[in-house]
Amino acid sequence: MAGFGKFTHAVVRGIPTSLAKEALRTDQLDVVDLEKAQKEHEVYVDVLREKLGLQVIQLPADESLPDCVFVEDAAVVCGDTALITRPGAQSRRNETVAMKSALKEMDLNIVEMTDDNATLDGGDVLFTGLEFFVGLSKRTNQKGADILADAFKGDLGASGGGRVPPPSTSRRQRALHPSPSSARWGTPEGGKERADILKPMFQLEDPCDERVDK
Repeated sequence: MAGFGKFTHAVVRGIPTSLAKEALRTDQLDVVDLEKAQKEHEVYVDVLREKLGLQVIQLPADESLPDCVFVEDAAVVCGDTALITRPGAQSRRNETVAMKSALKEMDLNIVEMTDDNATLDGGDVLFTGLEFFVGLSKRTNQKGADILADAFKGDLGASGGGRVPPPSTSRRQRALHPSPSSARWGTPEGGKERADILKPMFQLEDPCDERVDK
């Protein structure tokens, strides 16, 4: 097993041309240089494989899913467990199909969100090595956070966690992690000894959570 911070695998997905005009964004005036984005993505994948020595699983782009390059939202993976999420944006729900298939081939323990009232974007989840923090937003709700807590409580033995609405200018994980275009994972050292279940979570109210979501 890899220790926490020692990633072993990465899942990436190609950039569809539909990203330029159809992807969800907070500022519809943003212009995407598709050719530049694709070149940068190629360099990024090369760094993951050649510089960091990760085993990279590359999923093909899907033109019907303009946001599919942002694979961090489709699953939360830690230890030997993979939670397939239920993205808050309806247009992104099918992104989880290819992700689930790829993770099943890794022989991970697959957990799916079957509650139609629950939503969770992986980009709203932060794992510190001891605990999960889940940003409540227009795309991630209380039920989604509860399902995540239940999915990992026995497998990881994390010590606690919190539900915190992310800042209005960015997704929580993207603010702390500049590369949302890959899902990476390993296993935290001593995770099972830290605790048997996630402790009760707390919630911090933030009136500034006014991001534009579709």
